[in-house]
Amino acid sequence: FKRPTDPPEYYHLYGIPAAGALSVYTAGSMSGSYPEIDTAAATLSGLLCIGGIGGLASQDTARLGAVSGQAGVALGVASTLG
Repeated sequence: FKRPTDPPEYYHLYGIPAAGALSVYTAGSMSGSYPEIDTAAATLSGLLCIGGIGGLASQDTARLGAVSGQAGVALGVASTLG
């Protein structure tokens, strides 16, 4: 339901921070030299999930809230399985 007067949206750029966080976690986890990276990733995933819930409170920030919540869940799953 996009109107012609709506500003351009750059959805493909929303995944860059999530991909960056997951790649840093993967590199740190595989190197073995950072034993507390699982705890840091779990904390960051919790903050992202809470921020996502806060972002869903308004229609202006709902898309960013949904993306940050999804990134938090992905990072939480990765830190749990990793």
